[in-house]
Amino acid sequence: MDPAAGFSCTAITRRPQAPALQNCSFSMWLVVLLSMPRLSLNSFREEAIALVAGLAVFAVYYPLAVWVHRDFVSTGRPEGKLVELILKFEESADGGYQAQVYGSSSYHKGILYEDLTRLEEVEIRELPSRPPSWRFIKMVPKDGSDPRSNGRHYYLVQP
Repeated sequence: MDPAAGFSCTAITRRPQAPALQNCSFSMWLVVLLSMPRLSLNSFREEAIALVAGLAVFAVYYPLAVWVHRDFVSTGRPEGKLVELILKFEESADGGYQAQVYGSSSYHKGILYEDLTRLEEVEIRELPSRPPSWRFIKMVPKDGSDPRSNGRHYYLVQP
């Protein structure tokens, strides 16, 4: 006996392998889904392998799907001879923020950009509490926001 025979949902096809359900209630969906052929796994080992494989696919797919489908708009990079993205800011003792620079460490000055907006010319200097080969810039945001969490990108540019 066809389990969907007593229902008036016209979108249910007679092929249980591929039902086309449209405008059906939850109970009709449930009846059709329960009448579909089930995957038969013969042993606990096969069930465990299927579960681990499914979880592995999910563990790879979900973070990738979240990353790809977020609203990402590239703001571009400023122009210059050397453009260095500032990745990590720390709070400095004077109330501003400092960041270590790598590519611009042989220079004494650079231009700090917030996305594509030129902010200021900054001095690249050593800190007494750090090794001499480590070079830093210091900045105080004009709008008072925290550069670690405001969502903007900061670049040090050598023109």
